[in-house]
Amino acid sequence: KVSIKLTDWATIDNNTSFFKDNYTQPFYAHNMPFLRNIEHRGQPMFVPENPDGSHTRWGEDTGYWRFKDGDDFQKEESSNFVTSTGLQIDFIKDVLKLRGDFSYKARRYQCDRVRTPSKYSMAPGQETDLIKQEDSYKSRWRNNTDYWSANIVATWTPKLGENHDLNVVAGWNVENNVYTRFRVQRKGILYDSLPSYELMDGVDDSFDDYNSDYAIAGAFARVNYTLLRRYIVEIAARYDGSSKFPSKQQWAFFPSASIGWRISEEPWMKWSKTWLDNFKVRANVGTLGNANIGAYRFLETMRVNKSGMLFDGKKVSYTSLPRVVPENLTWERVTTYDFGLDWDILKSRLSFSGDYYVRNNTDVIIGGPQLPAVFGAGMPAGNYGKLQTKGWEVSLSWRDHIKID
Repeated sequence: KVSIKLTDWATIDNNTSFFKDNYTQPFYAHNMPFLRNIEHRGQPMFVPENPDGSHTRWGEDTGYWRFKDGDDFQKEESSNFVTSTGLQIDFIKDVLKLRGDFSYKARRYQCDRVRTPSKYSMAPGQETDLIKQEDSYKSRWRNNTDYWSANIVATWTPKLGENHDLNVVAGWNVENNVYTRFRVQRKGILYDSLPSYELMDGVDDSFDDYNSDYAIAGAFARVNYTLLRRYIVEIAARYDGSSKFPSKQQWAFFPSASIGWRISEEPWMKWSKTWLDNFKVRANVGTLGNANIGAYRFLETMRVNKSGMLFDGKKVSYTSLPRVVPENLTWERVTTYDFGLDWDILKSRLSFSGDYYVRNNTDVIIGGPQLPAVFGAGMPAGNYGKLQTKGWEVSLSWRDHIKID
């Protein structure tokens, strides 16, 4: 972490971190974490080894021999790199400043998983396969994430006298996230101690190759004004766009506003100054946007597969039907109406905060390929319906001041 004051009015800073992790553990027996499998199957009366030295069923089921011999394992390697660089310019000290920053995050993850053949014996000379050679396998995952963001924020706090406080903030931000995932698996390990893809004879190979790339951008502004330290007004707005939606439905406007009244600051409340520290009533209304869906929901995607039947002596490739493209896929809007009050008494030892809210979700996003039956069979994914919630939020806290000599 470093901060350099270039001039009296310009400062540049950087914060960078790098973390690398290697973690190896015994592999999952029966597709459970090793310790959990012991909890399920590792009763104290079970022994892992027969008198003739062969493995018992319970020694294999619990993963004891996987742990002892080290043949089955899961090895994870990951590295995380994060850096952020910012530049702040004070055009007018304590009045007008501009800050811009750029951040980059990179994550690299690899996981190797090996399951070797194993046998157990219920009686001398009677070995049985728990995991057959053709069912043994090695698989490898590689997940990479590259994320960057840029922000520019301007803040204006003019000096308007002791009875007026004005704070104006405006800015712009953009983000981009690229994620790739690749997985390959092959069956038929020939040598337990050498689980190499070249030393396998399985024909049921599988792989997975996935990529995701999306971006969001937006502009925002907020104006906060306080009169006589007791009348508070705030207005804010965002204009956001997301590449997850069709081109004509990517952008949306989200406004909000709030008012507050600090009754405890009124001149006619001086009689309560000895015990009342703060008493404020407030109200606000605001709309937020939700774009938490997959990156390509608006596209006609198709999957390529191999047929399970033979045509002219071989399996042929085919594609599934494309997913129906939703015509109305756009931002989900969450609008909240809130009324509340706060008070602090006895030198802020006792504090109370209470809110009553009504939250309306409109254009609710249904992210799956088909809607639930309640919406009608066969309807495509998209924005549907409304949802309303109401409730109270109340908190009461006591803080005492302890003096230690």
